[in-house]
Amino acid sequence: MHPRERNNDSYSAKVTYFWNSASLGSHSILLGGERFSETRIANNYQSASDFNLSAFTYLVGANVYPRFDTNTIITWQPILVLSNGTDLKSYSGFINDKWDFNKHFSFNVGLRYDKNSDHDADGHTISTSSAWSPRLGAAWDIMGNGVHRVTASWGRYDAKIVDGSNVLSTAQAAGNPGTFQYRYNGAIINPAGTPNDKLLSPQDALKQLFAWFDSVGGTNAKAPILLSASYPGLGSRFEKSLTSPSVDEYTVGYGTRIGRTAFAKVDYIHRNWKNFYSRNLTLANDIKVTDPFGNVSDQGVTENDDGSIQRKYEGIQIQGQWTPGRFNAGGSYTYSTLKGNDDGEGAGTATVRNVPLKTFFPEYLSYPNRKPIGYLNQDERHRARVWVGYNLPTARFGDINLTALQSFDSGRPYSAIGTIDATGRLAGSAYPGLPANPGYTPSFTGAGNSHDYYFSSRGAFRTEDIWSTDTALSYSAPKIFGVELFVRVTVTNIFNQSALVTPNNDIITRRTGGASSNLVAFNPFTDTPVECTAPNAAGTACTVAGANWMKGPNFGKASGLASYQIAGAGSATGTYGPRTYGFSFGFRF
Repeated sequence: MHPRERNNDSYSAKVTYFWNSASLGSHSILLGGERFSETRIANNYQSASDFNLSAFTYLVGANVYPRFDTNTIITWQPILVLSNGTDLKSYSGFINDKWDFNKHFSFNVGLRYDKNSDHDADGHTISTSSAWSPRLGAAWDIMGNGVHRVTASWGRYDAKIVDGSNVLSTAQAAGNPGTFQYRYNGAIINPAGTPNDKLLSPQDALKQLFAWFDSVGGTNAKAPILLSASYPGLGSRFEKSLTSPSVDEYTVGYGTRIGRTAFAKVDYIHRNWKNFYSRNLTLANDIKVTDPFGNVSDQGVTENDDGSIQRKYEGIQIQGQWTPGRFNAGGSYTYSTLKGNDDGEGAGTATVRNVPLKTFFPEYLSYPNRKPIGYLNQDERHRARVWVGYNLPTARFGDINLTALQSFDSGRPYSAIGTIDATGRLAGSAYPGLPANPGYTPSFTGAGNSHDYYFSSRGAFRTEDIWSTDTALSYSAPKIFGVELFVRVTVTNIFNQSALVTPNNDIITRRTGGASSNLVAFNPFTDTPVECTAPNAAGTACTVAGANWMKGPNFGKASGLASYQIAGAGSATGTYGPRTYGFSFGFRF
């Protein structure tokens, strides 16, 4: 085994120049540059031995015994080429002018340049792209006294090329495992009917299995022992430099000061993302590659999307605060929508490549219900926070602060997404109008046989709203020799709210339920799927003929404790959970 390493370093320099002009106001000009370097050494071993087995097992008391027969699959997943690490570098330069023209108008004008120099662990050049990112901002103080201010801004923000196996490393062999599957054809080990006291232990059974495996050539065995072989680095290539993903943002706002102790502000925010990572595999760019075993597969391209992937955010944010003496009170509210068809990432997952309709096996996978535009999983329509606090300073005993916070987050969207086999290769998955293979390999390498189909609009359902009431009590003792003792006690989710935030969303189709579901395959391009409304008592099969899909028996319900707010699930910030008591203390110097 080789240790994983994730290292980065950066160097930057900047200089600030102040300039005052009677006619052009005052300027604070910032000029600088930065070099950022990142490397990741990862050999993605799948097990300590590189082997794993799929086999039937017996449970005898607390002991487990394997049965090895012709249904046993031996999977070997070696790292064929060790990784010496990826090499990602970016070079940046920037200039920004904070310009106060007069008491009514001020501006912020900036420009940033970024240049990529990125290589995967095989040494392939992934990106040499560059980008200019302008940022413009303006503020109008209507009366010139800070009471009424109107603001506007526009900016472009470019990301770095992401370092991970789902994008940067899709064409590299180094560090990625191969997958080779073999069928066991030796004598049955621990056959059915063997008395419990005669069953071979797992250790002895494995010795016998691998003795047979070595006798037929081991990892060099050929068909029919070898069932499948997948070599890393053959599934994709880079034909041109990747462009960094970016987002354009513009805002318009108004803020006012109310008396001496309060303010209120409202902002409109619009964000539009572009240059998504994507996969491209069509007959126009398909290259047939042959692995050392003679298996031929289709090789696609990792690139930026064709413009069909969308991700757009619009929001209105309102906030205000009032501090009359020792009291302080405030609140914020956001109304927003996040719409599109970008499936590039999700909770707990690394960035992945999108699969546009028209650039990935389009003869089979370009049906609209595979990537409809709608509310994305991170969409949160309403978000509100209201707080009140009281400060009690004392000269002799220190300072005490008591704060209460009420939080509200509206439910997140989810959809009725089922799995179909749009290539029609699995038993029972063929449908009227199924296209003939126009020239891909017979195994449709890369296309798979599990494809999304939205039986509802994207984001048609919503989880429950989340409420939480939190309090905090803080105490700071008077300083002694410059040292201050502080103590903080918190109670979060005082009323132990337990909203259902990750409901079950199982959908049953012919692909997932099999023949016993009594569901039939359908043409994803031309048919309107029929929902089964007469399931059996178990909710696993349809009792009438001709239906194409049905909701699982627990659709929209909890799958377990982890489905609820009290388990800490469903929050973008990860702050929600059961009623929790916290205590901390320390010293400030």
